[in-house]
Amino acid sequence: MTRIETTGLILDLDDTLYLERDYVRSGFDAVGRYVAEACGVQDFGERCWALFESGVRGVTFNRALGEAGLSGSIDCGALVDMYRTHTPSLRLQDDAAQFLRDWPSDRPLGLITDGPVPSQSAKIAALGLQVRLSPIVISDEFGTEFRKPHDRPFQTVEKALGLAPDQLTYIADNPSKDFIAPRRRGWGTVRIRRPEGEHHDVEDSSGFPPHSEIVSFEELTW
Repeated sequence: MTRIETTGLILDLDDTLYLERDYVRSGFDAVGRYVAEACGVQDFGERCWALFESGVRGVTFNRALGEAGLSGSIDCGALVDMYRTHTPSLRLQDDAAQFLRDWPSDRPLGLITDGPVPSQSAKIAALGLQVRLSPIVISDEFGTEFRKPHDRPFQTVEKALGLAPDQLTYIADNPSKDFIAPRRRGWGTVRIRRPEGEHHDVEDSSGFPPHSEIVSFEELTW
């Protein structure tokens, strides 16, 4: 078990509270339905998913359009926008849902996440987090240059809660960026390494490793 001594706890979103792959699948399904209706290609979403499962990142729609013989027929940028703005079908991981129920209601529990505001906002709404977490900070609201490891999201939380850095702890999954700013500022840090997470196999190379590591919120005590 890992004990956290903290006044306020701040959580990451993707692969911390839910699996990012579930959002990816939801987005591909939404885009696939559009392509099926617009072009008659019924398996476009499945093609995208197969590419993702094979490790393709960043160029999935371009690759899938080429495979389906649709290059030049559909604007890839429009598919990306559709993916980012779709209403996702998501669920909290069971351990995260139980943790949110168990965390004392009189102790601050917030969120810091990177990513496009429309997609992150849609995830938050789909998971019902806006009724449980405060403050919620989406770093892209300040500009993409303020994504982690920038200090601004963490400064924003400190100011919103009126707490000193050593009264706060951050739980996140990506050791390449998530723990640099909070450790630099004096927060506690915990990595959650979910077996199905996108960064499960990533080891710390930032020089700011988390203070401790878990695979499930069930390992936490406070």
